[in-house]
Amino acid sequence: MGKSLGLWVVGIVCVAGVLSAQTARPAQSSPGSSSDELLAEVRALRAEVNLAAGASIRAQVLVARLQSQEQRINVVSGQLLEVRHQLSVEETNQVTQAAELKRLHDVSQGSATPEEKKEAQAAAAQLDPQVVQSQREEQRLRQQESEMASQLATEQGRWIDFNSRLDELERQLPRR
Repeated sequence: MGKSLGLWVVGIVCVAGVLSAQTARPAQSSPGSSSDELLAEVRALRAEVNLAAGASIRAQVLVARLQSQEQRINVVSGQLLEVRHQLSVEETNQVTQAAELKRLHDVSQGSATPEEKKEAQAAAAQLDPQVVQSQREEQRLRQQESEMASQLATEQGRWIDFNSRLDELERQLPRR
């Protein structure tokens, strides 16, 4: 009976060994599947980091373009203000010239002495080319004002476009 008890104990130990070996195998495959899950998660994190880095770079480029566009808008706006100032000066000059021409015309047509009439006509003859030049300058400034206003509108449109792109990038960023 001692031998059968010993065999019995050896049999139990063998069965226990086989059972533990079988339960150990799934545990060994479990780390394999766990490492696969970990690898998949690392890949997903890497993809998310790459996406965020790409978005960050695009955002930086767009911010730089937006700042450059703001500078362009400021320059064009300053130029437009300068042209408008010059135009205002030219208009004031024309009003003054027109008033002087009217006064000279009234003198030459009125009850002035022949000498005063002659002086008024000579002064008007000298003023006429200045008036023509002033009108040409006003026309040039008006054309320049129109071009500058158009350029300013174009630059503002570009600024709006860059700003919209930044808004789109912001919408694409994952919410935390």
